Amino acid sequence: MNNAQSHAQAAPRNASGTTQRLACILWPAFLAAGLMEILVFAFVNPSDLHLGQRLLGMAPAGVYSVTFFAFWAVTATSSWLTVLLMLPFRSDSA
Repeated sequence: MNNAQSHAQAAPRNASGTTQRLACILWPAFLAAGLMEILVFAFVNPSDLHLGQRLLGMAPAGVYSVTFFAFWAVTATSSWLTVLLMLPFRSDSA
């Protein structure tokens, strides 16, 4: 097998690895955000939320959506940092 063929076969593996890594980051973060959403809004009424001294003034569905995506972003960042820290260290001096 020549060098061009080995690179052609390696490309799908890298794309697949990236897709798998992305799924390993986003899917658990999605599940965690959903769980956090359930737990928070079991005790908090979105109509009673305040921003400073004023009511938030958002429909409950909007509050649910914004907080879900905020929870998802935070948990995805946490998952991404875990994946980043698990990567092998590459030394440039070698």
